[in-house]
Amino acid sequence: MSEQTYISDVEFRGYKSIRDLKCSFKPGLNIIIGDNGSGKSNFFEIIHKCFTKNYRGFEDFRGNIVVRNRKSIPEIVLSWTAENIDLNEIPNPGERLERTEQKMDEPVDFSLIPAYSSIGFAIPDYIGMLGKESNFTYKLGSNSLQANEGFFLLPNFIDFAFTDLFPSIYLKDKDQFQSEIIYQQLFDFFELIGGGFKNAAIQYSPIEDIRLSNAFRLAKMSRDTYELRNIILEYKINGDWFSWNALSDGTKRVIYLISKIIEIDITMLPGRKKGLIYPLVLLEEPELGVHPHQLHLLLQFLRDQALRQQIILTTHSPQVLDMLSQDELDRIIIAEITPEKGTTFRHLTEDEFSNAKLYMSDTGLLSDYWRFSDFQRSR
Repeated sequence: MSEQTYISDVEFRGYKSIRDLKCSFKPGLNIIIGDNGSGKSNFFEIIHKCFTKNYRGFEDFRGNIVVRNRKSIPEIVLSWTAENIDLNEIPNPGERLERTEQKMDEPVDFSLIPAYSSIGFAIPDYIGMLGKESNFTYKLGSNSLQANEGFFLLPNFIDFAFTDLFPSIYLKDKDQFQSEIIYQQLFDFFELIGGGFKNAAIQYSPIEDIRLSNAFRLAKMSRDTYELRNIILEYKINGDWFSWNALSDGTKRVIYLISKIIEIDITMLPGRKKGLIYPLVLLEEPELGVHPHQLHLLLQFLRDQALRQQIILTTHSPQVLDMLSQDELDRIIIAEITPEKGTTFRHLTEDEFSNAKLYMSDTGLLSDYWRFSDFQRSR
């Protein structure tokens, strides 16, 4: 098990359908299941807004997020109230946060927020070199690349690797600034830093291989400024190489999910002797647009990753529950909504836990128990 920070408890009030919600979570896998409209997405919106400092819509909001580390001692409570947030504040995409200590009575310290991925229903329009030719500007002597597209949402490992790690390691010698040299460095760097992503894609999707396209070009813009152009990945399926646009929608979604969830290797960063960052993952309905066989592989990927990081996913598909064993039923969180209470989350009662475990022993599929029982009271 990794030592990554994870969310252990939340208490939210005053946002859309969420009037007074309390819930605890475990390290690793957590599955929030409920009907459409039960407030699952509103819950993720709150965490995303808190973690990115985008407080629009928080006029009446109050909330606490308790974060822990698997091995470190005290819990840390992050509190959002009208007194310590600016409703006009928006995310700073260039901000990178280092973990420090915080006293319990201080305002929110954003350095305590764990690295995380928030993954919605659809693939964003811009996903960087995963599916579109990306261009970067580099000034001699700087330690990072600047994306020409401005604000962008690259998959975690690609963003970190190509904007921070690559220039700090390779882009130092002006005499090396030739297109073929930089391309080979980029190619070798992706093979090294993207190994985890590539291996996961090969194991859990129809992809046979991934490589950096040779469409790359280097352009000198001024005496000390260069552009790295047309950086994009290609994908091998059934023996042939394809662009992102040629992939099926289901394959695109699986590749995108893997890229957002896979750990970030920072061992190559100068001065870092160790370090794999396993982001906390907020994943909405992984089953959407995915073939049943592919979903089985995707769920296996999530199970494997949950050994090293916290994954909180929402679903309305009972099939997703089949990834759990009898000893993991405490990882189910049922989302319900009523006119009186709004959105509520709850774990299984003792009777539900016992009956579900007994049903799995006799029949095997937890999804059937969900469909044919009173597992969810509001059904």
